[in-house]
Amino acid sequence: MTRGVVNQFIEHVAHQLSALAGADSLVETIADGDELAMLFIDFRQSG
Repeated sequence: MTRGVVNQFIEHVAHQLSALAGADSLVETIADGDELAMLFIDFRQSG
């Protein structure tokens, strides 16, 4: 992947994570690799 795509993905994930309610949810989402993979798939399909 190019640096631009990675940066866009990081921004996308940050936006998705900021939509979560609490710190516990945030930590669980970051710790869950499957969730990050799904976010990436969604990002690639939307982009």
